[in-house]
Amino acid sequence: MLAFPQEIVDMVIDQLADPLQPFEEYTSISWYSTVSRQWLERTQKYHFESVLLRGRSGLDKWRAAIEPDPDGVSRHVRRLTWIRINTLEGLDSHIRAFVCVEALAFEGCNLLLSPSVVESLAPMGSSLVKLTIGYASTTYSIVTSLLAVLPRLRHLQARFLEFPGDRDTIGPPPKIPFFEDADSLDLLIEEDDDGSLDWIPASARFRDLRIDVASILNKSGRVKQWIASSARTLRFPSITQNPWSAYLDLVGSTSFPITP
Repeated sequence: MLAFPQEIVDMVIDQLADPLQPFEEYTSISWYSTVSRQWLERTQKYHFESVLLRGRSGLDKWRAAIEPDPDGVSRHVRRLTWIRINTLEGLDSHIRAFVCVEALAFEGCNLLLSPSVVESLAPMGSSLVKLTIGYASTTYSIVTSLLAVLPRLRHLQARFLEFPGDRDTIGPPPKIPFFEDADSLDLLIEEDDDGSLDWIPASARFRDLRIDVASILNKSGRVKQWIASSARTLRFPSITQNPWSAYLDLVGSTSFPITP
C-alpha cells in the first residue's frame, strides 16, 4: 500500500472525524484504525477523546485492556465520565495516566466519601478545567480539599450533593483558587437540605452563576453574599426551576468502546 506523508493521513482522519452538520452522526472513527498502522494513532485521538466508565466493572474493563501509560492512549482522553463508581482502590497508576483530562464528571458515585480520593485525583489538577459532581455523597472536608488541588478549575457543576454525618467539625481549606478567581458555578440542591451550600465560602466570587430556586429560598443570605462578592465580576447570573433537565444533561453522555 502506498504510504502517504503522516501529515496528509492526519488531515484525512481529521475530516473523517468531523460531521458535515453540527448534529450529524458519523461512522465510528475506530473503523479507520484498521486501514494501516499509519492511521492507528490519529484514530485513537478521536476514539478515546470521550470515555464513559460505568460501575466498577467499567473500571476493571479499562484496567484490563489499557496499559497505565501516560504516553499511551490515556493521553487522548479529554472528557471522562464515571457512573456509580464507589472506589478507586488499585487504580492509582491508571488515573495518573490521564494526563490531559479537561472535563471530569461523577454521577451517582460515593467515592467522594473516602479522603484518599483527593490524593488519587490530584494529578488531574494540571489539566482539569471542568468538574461535574451529581447525586453523590461526600463531606465538606473532602469536596473542598478536592477543589483545592485543582488550580486550573474554571467550571464547577454541583448537583444534589449529600453530606451525611457531622458537617460542622471540619472547616474548608484556607485557599481554594476556584472560589477566588471568579469562575463558573452551576448549582442545584435538595429543597430540604439547609446545609447544602455551607461548603462554599460566603466570600466566593463568580463570573457565571447558575442556581436553582431552592438555593435562593433556603439560603438567600448566602446567595446575596456571593452576589455582593461578585459585584465586579458577575456577568451571567441565571435561575433554573427544572432540576430534571440538568440531571438529563449530566447522564446524556455516550459510552464509547474501549479498543478501536
